[in-house]
Amino acid sequence: LWVQVPFFLISMTYSLLGLIRKERPDIIHAHWVLPQGLIVVLAKFFFKVPVLTTAHGADAFVFRGGLIGWLKRFALARNNAWTSNTRATADAFGHAASLPTPHIIPMGVDVDRFSSGERTTLRRQLPENEFLVLFIGRLVEKKGGHDLLHAFSLLSPSLRTRTTLWVVGDGENYSRLHKQAEDLGIIYKVHFWGEISNHLLPDFYAAADLFVAPSIEAAWGDTEGQGVVLLEAFAARLCVIATRVGGIGEVVANGSTGVLIEPHNFLELAAAMESLLGNQRLRARLAENAFAKVKKHYSWQKIARDFEDLYRKITQLNHP
Repeated sequence: LWVQVPFFLISMTYSLLGLIRKERPDIIHAHWVLPQGLIVVLAKFFFKVPVLTTAHGADAFVFRGGLIGWLKRFALARNNAWTSNTRATADAFGHAASLPTPHIIPMGVDVDRFSSGERTTLRRQLPENEFLVLFIGRLVEKKGGHDLLHAFSLLSPSLRTRTTLWVVGDGENYSRLHKQAEDLGIIYKVHFWGEISNHLLPDFYAAADLFVAPSIEAAWGDTEGQGVVLLEAFAARLCVIATRVGGIGEVVANGSTGVLIEPHNFLELAAAMESLLGNQRLRARLAENAFAKVKKHYSWQKIARDFEDLYRKITQLNHP
């Protein structure tokens, strides 16, 4: 992979410069600080076009020190402006005097689409009155799937016999998580769906009783910058349990729009699942609060307006 990096950078730079010559854009918006945020600085230098970079999470939390950390700050300092999906993501770049103040503009969600899922069809696969716990995400270390399986195995036997866990997603840990479920003796209550088409996701959220996002900080430093699946669950009026890592605490307000627990705490996660599955009124209240929040703060209509305002400010400063 490292051998491919120089060719990737050269190809991306060449393609971008050619596109600028052809289209003459008013502004360039890069996503991810390295390498995209650095490459657009070259475009700004050669073509005098204003540039903006958005940081999403991994680009902030991984490789914070040394040369790569310096390159990140160098790139952001030479953009006309930069945005971050949460304050936690922005803070991970440090507070160097050369860094301009970030604009906190999160990623959004299509509230109408995720609030219109169809519940009945998928529920036919479950016994009547079965609880359904849902996980959606890549099966990689930082998503914490191994913690969820461990916590699920700790549910009281009476609850576990009438609760099913659906794991939606694929990734490098798929086989390892499947074996873990077998070793824990819960494989008969866990369904690994693998990767599914995005247009089907609203139905999965609609079918579930509880959504769990047990994210952690991976060994190499990566963690959740924001957690878009949480917004999707909010929009589907689905009660959420998540962990206090990265920027998740800026999305989920503990006791108001969901429940926050400490990462790697299997007992706390199991207890939270037990409590919420046993209290339908509490689940409904948290879900309604979450829906109101996502509709007000995270709809794509609002996020688009925020970015448009920033685009106009940057271009007007560049062409008064």
